[in-house]
Amino acid sequence: MESNLSLWLAIIVKNEELIEDFYKFERTEEKAGMFGIRNANELIINGLYTYKSPRVREEFSNTLFCTAQKVTKNQGRLFLFYLIELLHFNYPREDQYYATRECK
Repeated sequence: MESNLSLWLAIIVKNEELIEDFYKFERTEEKAGMFGIRNANELIINGLYTYKSPRVREEFSNTLFCTAQKVTKNQGRLFLFYLIELLHFNYPREDQYYATRECK
């Protein structure tokens, strides 16, 4: 997972125009996969809060932090503002994420 996120970050930083494709990412319900990820917002929320591995959540957090520092293109807004707004409206209840639970 770490390698995939690092590669994604490097590609986005090298060509910020690709961030627009990330925002437009969508899948149908049938193709959402085992985690039910249908769009970029769900990918970020699931990566930060619901994935069972603390290491994966940490890698998502680090990657998004680095992206927020480097990428300024987001339909005229900073990537950081996109993240703040997304997290503000999607902050999970304790029973919706694994941050305070021991992974089994």
